[in-house]
Amino acid sequence: MSLIGHLLPRSSETYAPGPAERFDPGQLLRGIAVCSFSKTLWASGSSDFELIHLRPVAVSKQTTALAPDYRETRMNQRRDWRNVGVLATCQMLYNSGRSLLVATSPLVAYEIAPDKLLSTVPISLAVIGTAASTIPASLLMRRIGRGPGFTVGSVVGVIGGLSCAWGIQAQDFLIFCLGALLFGFFSGFAQLYRFAAADVAVAAFKCRAISLVLTGGLVAAFVGPELAALGQHMVPGAPFLASYLFLIALTILS
Repeated sequence: MSLIGHLLPRSSETYAPGPAERFDPGQLLRGIAVCSFSKTLWASGSSDFELIHLRPVAVSKQTTALAPDYRETRMNQRRDWRNVGVLATCQMLYNSGRSLLVATSPLVAYEIAPDKLLSTVPISLAVIGTAASTIPASLLMRRIGRGPGFTVGSVVGVIGGLSCAWGIQAQDFLIFCLGALLFGFFSGFAQLYRFAAADVAVAAFKCRAISLVLTGGLVAAFVGPELAALGQHMVPGAPFLASYLFLIALTILS
């Protein structure tokens, strides 16, 4: 008799699970099918043998408790994707406004500045504002939360966009510079969108969440300059005024 003949059961008795082997059909793990031979394999020179009685393997309560809840996992995945989608959209809207500012502010300043050498001052103030507000924005969000913090930043950005539009309409270089600085403050808040994605995602999804949020900047690289060109001559006598109205709308949406 071969080794496998000793390992296989020789009895043709029908298997009947006992009370201890019962399992919950509502759980994810429902058992596996195993084969029990009803006759001895290759018995006495006969090549006929019979398969099989399928029976579930009992799953202990401890094993079932360790299994992840499938429904809860799916809900967490949907929540993560929804949050990442919202944050990626906000990142795209913000970067669209920022690229619009970068493309148009030197041209606007060149027209309204008392000295043409000052045409790069507004965009420089926007960069300074971003650097100056990043840490205060982080500390504020730690105290009041991400959502209210982003709302505060958007309000500052809207005020900055209105100041820029007012400066263009009034041909006032200082007001336009103030608006660029305020938009830079808003940028300090918006830079934290990717970190918010890491906060709301589970550990296994954090890296992908950050990457997906940052991809919003790729779309913004095309949207911002297109909106700038679209609004350049939309208001007669005030070049790029409509572009900054687009900037305000983008900031509100973000």
